Amino acid sequence: MFFKKPDGTGYLRIPEQIDHPFRRKPITYSGMNSISD
Repeated sequence: MFFKKPDGTGYLRIPEQIDHPFRRKPITYSGMNSISD
């Protein structure tokens, strides 16, 4: 599983077995870059 990094410079790989905070938030992966605003 990959996430766009908040700074928009690339992608951060998150192993699916890790309970990542973003996975519990009602946001789309494509919108991840907007949380840095």
